Amino acid sequence: MPEGNTMILKKPETLVEVKNKGVWAESHLLSRKLDMEHKSLVRTIKKVITKVEKRDLSRIICPPKYKTEEREYRGQKFTIYLMNREFFTLVAMRLDTDRAFEWQVKFVNAFFKMESALLTAHTNADNPNWGATRQLGKTARRLETDTIQVFIQYALDSGGSVNVNHYYKHFTKLMYTLIGAIVEKKPKPRELLTGEQLSILIVLELYVSTQLKLHMADEMYYKDIYQLVKQEVTAVYANMDMSNQLTNEPTLTLTKLTN
Repeated sequence: MPEGNTMILKKPETLVEVKNKGVWAESHLLSRKLDMEHKSLVRTIKKVITKVEKRDLSRIICPPKYKTEEREYRGQKFTIYLMNREFFTLVAMRLDTDRAFEWQVKFVNAFFKMESALLTAHTNADNPNWGATRQLGKTARRLETDTIQVFIQYALDSGGSVNVNHYYKHFTKLMYTLIGAIVEKKPKPRELLTGEQLSILIVLELYVSTQLKLHMADEMYYKDIYQLVKQEVTAVYANMDMSNQLTNEPTLTLTKLTN
């Protein structure tokens, strides 16, 4: 931990996406990370497709799968390939550079983390204790958002612009970044949290609500309030006994084989 219990917050990068209960790597993002032209990567992908389609994969439990989608990036429309972990691995084996290996490891870890999160969400849905904690969390979240609404009006009355409405998003992002939540549209981020993470989130959101009210009562400038509460809640989380355990992401360590 840096001196003075200061935490450097960095939003985790999403390398894979969830669609139809599956986890996929996207070819255009992969090509950007590898610093190669997308069409070059597509040529490699098509070679893998040719080899895969020549084999009988009916008995394989987790066969390599891919699908295509039309996407747009910086005004240009193009076709991307979505690859499951098995198909991605076959493609990655054909990319033999140091940079490619570095990103192979990162993508494999992203698959592992997301698949673990989906398993957690499935387990949570069947756990009554988790469900009870989730209900308490909804109450804490409502209290926090009600207080943020009051804070936004406080900011508007102090001369703030309509951009102060972004404080809902700012505080939510702060909470998720602190506890290391995976942010996806489906499943919802809170469905992926453990019971311990939910409990910590409840404490943090109630703390944010309390501190906002306290500083508004002191008639502080709204921008100063936001920065102060951000520092305070970060410090509270840093001093929680379980904080280090919950932010340690599961990772796979791969060793490159050499002849």
